[in-house]
Amino acid sequence: MKMICFTPAAYGYLYHSLIRLYGMHAVDAACLTYMLYTANMDSCTVRFGRCFYPEVDPITFAFIIRRNGRSYRTEVQFYKAIQTLLRSINRGCLTSPQNNTVRILKGVERQIERRFCRVYGVDIEDDATVYRLCRAHLVPDKNEPDRLFVVIRKSSLSNKRSCSINP
Repeated sequence: MKMICFTPAAYGYLYHSLIRLYGMHAVDAACLTYMLYTANMDSCTVRFGRCFYPEVDPITFAFIIRRNGRSYRTEVQFYKAIQTLLRSINRGCLTSPQNNTVRILKGVERQIERRFCRVYGVDIEDDATVYRLCRAHLVPDKNEPDRLFVVIRKSSLSNKRSCSINP
């Protein structure tokens, strides 16, 4: 997967989802997303030799993310966005606070994965879910599904992967 440099506005979806889908306090979600934003900016600078977007201060960033975006429609979208962001961050170039923030986001990713498996009895990346239909980006496509599972024929139900994660 390629590294993506995200604009501050793209983090609005992550911010709103951390609050609505994950139950995080708004201030904590804003701080977390700002640290992830700086980690992504630093990673892009190391990878490409320059920043694609001018860096904004924490206050401006908080204003931008509150006004932009909405919560992801499904946990699957949220999960795929987190995966994409984590793949767009080079842990080798980060400060200690940024690395701690990345660890927190990895924990959120694992909790979503475990919860999904526990509740639905299938891996979140299984072909039965809409995982493959979701965009690998922080900003979801307007045509992404608003449900968790694709329509499954009865004959394909026996081919479902069971959870590979210990809940």
